[in-house]
Amino acid sequence: MSIKKLIRTVPDYPKPGIMFRDITTLIKDPIGLNLVVKEFCSRYARLRIDKVVGIESRGFIIGAPIAYELGVGFIPIRKKGKLPAKTIGCDYALEYGTDRIEVHSDAILEGENILLIDDLIATGGTAEAAITLIRRCGGVVVECAFVVDLPELGGRKRLEALGATVFSLKFNMKINGKSFRTIWVNDEGILNVINQLSLPHNFEIIALLDVDDVCQAISNMVVRGAGLIGATAGYGMWIAATQAPSSDLNSFNTYIKVQALRLQATRPTARNLAWAIERQLGKLEAGATIFEKIALLKAEAEAIADEDAEFCRRIGQHGLGLIEELAASRPGQTINILTHCNAGWLAFVDYGSALSPIFAAHDAGLPVHVWVDETRPRNQGASLTAWELACHGVPHSLIADNVGGHLMQHGLVDIVLTGADRITRNGDAANKIGTYLKALAAKDNNVPFYIAFPSSTIDFSLNNGLTQIPIEERSGDEVRLVSGKLTDGSVTTVQICPDQTTARNWGFDVTPARLISGLVCERGVCSATESGIFGLFPERA
Repeated sequence: MSIKKLIRTVPDYPKPGIMFRDITTLIKDPIGLNLVVKEFCSRYARLRIDKVVGIESRGFIIGAPIAYELGVGFIPIRKKGKLPAKTIGCDYALEYGTDRIEVHSDAILEGENILLIDDLIATGGTAEAAITLIRRCGGVVVECAFVVDLPELGGRKRLEALGATVFSLKFNMKINGKSFRTIWVNDEGILNVINQLSLPHNFEIIALLDVDDVCQAISNMVVRGAGLIGATAGYGMWIAATQAPSSDLNSFNTYIKVQALRLQATRPTARNLAWAIERQLGKLEAGATIFEKIALLKAEAEAIADEDAEFCRRIGQHGLGLIEELAASRPGQTINILTHCNAGWLAFVDYGSALSPIFAAHDAGLPVHVWVDETRPRNQGASLTAWELACHGVPHSLIADNVGGHLMQHGLVDIVLTGADRITRNGDAANKIGTYLKALAAKDNNVPFYIAFPSSTIDFSLNNGLTQIPIEERSGDEVRLVSGKLTDGSVTTVQICPDQTTARNWGFDVTPARLISGLVCERGVCSATESGIFGLFPERA
């Protein structure tokens, strides 16, 4: 069952232009409600939560069963005058006037870890007041959790400005109704990844048990995509630490540095790989003992993964604005988006870069359609992007790589969105081979061309992508051979050229900044210029 399909969308509520998410249709469904509770409990079961606090009134419906499953107490926050005993309260502003919420003064003890729950986050006024109340009681807000986030109303940013961590259920990264990241450590402490070589015909999870496994997974593209490569390398450094000699610190450090060089050599183009390894080497130096170093490397690997997911979520919200502008300029018309290769959640830890705005637009009720380049020779568009869009219910059409220019000439592409594997400080972008040709066609036909990426993709040391970015050349067999499903359902590989024909296989090309309409990252949208990039990252200037 899809939780998303149980949530009703109400247009123009509470004001024109807002697509409101109504969960009453969800909570009346026993299976849907049970799924929501399980989703939250799977996130918080291993955290120390002392009490769950729910905001009147749907926060009671969601929060109480979560508290029960977690084995902790439930505290209601109610409107003024609804609680019988002594209370403390907090006033907060509404569009017209003010309101007040209250909690019993003895409900929360000093130092207790509190999980704050409500059905949705809109402008964030009530949740902000609830955080204030909890903190006045001496409680520590571990996280603010919501079923639905309405990011266009600014509530999440409002709470984050208070130093609160905000989580909302996401409904797009699911396989057979279960949420997945592309990489995670399971309950047994084993690193798991989705085997992307088996998609789209089979979904397979594999374990990476040692550094050899990690290196092979990156090199052979079991995992691929800039963000995921970086996250995998981060976990690889932790695995190296768990298997390093433990007799003395020098041997331990030397072993890990050797493994770092192995990991870095697996894929030369993506900046995220070296960035993650450099970040982990910094943590290695911070630890005083072997035990502490191992713990620091694991914590940093998880931080890298969490950061990648969060930055991609933000990319979705910033990129959504571009699609909303197009939709506003042509009411009722479908927005046709062309993308190349795969820059969805499979290429990162979660959400994706170029596909993140598309998922956000689809979820916001905007009429979008995606032209999916097959992306030879590995066909990541056909096998991965199309699979992601199909899983999420986004309308899309698979096209041959050379069709994009024809579509643009006939007005059938409104915007091009791609990812990137490395961005230079002047705005040049390396991405999957063929991206440059899309940019040329877009420029010739006045189609906006945007690149989406997390900041870990930026190489601030480079100022000329064409001469300075290393371009990986892979095996020619990736061009000579192609895999697919036969009519009997089996998957096989066939050769598409004469036996005596050799092939060359460059994995990436560089799109000059002059062809790029703008860059989208977790901090916003900017021009593909040095001044534009440093405007978002002034600390790097």
